[in-house]
Amino acid sequence: MTHRFRPPKRQDESAWKVVRYLIENGFYYQHIYDEETVSTYVPYPNTMIEAKEFVNKYHSQSTDNKNIDWD
Repeated sequence: MTHRFRPPKRQDESAWKVVRYLIENGFYYQHIYDEETVSTYVPYPNTMIEAKEFVNKYHSQSTDNKNIDWD
């Protein structure tokens, strides 16, 4: 994880599900750029609905490293 990652509160299960989903899809809180302006960073999502849209829209910028063992 990069220094930009700010973990949610331990009890916030929905926020941790978003974090897990993003990481499983290759987003390790690295800078993601708006593909239209290229100079603008995109904020990371806070909800699962936003996260799914984020992954679909910015998949080309993911690391695609899915070798994470969560157990």
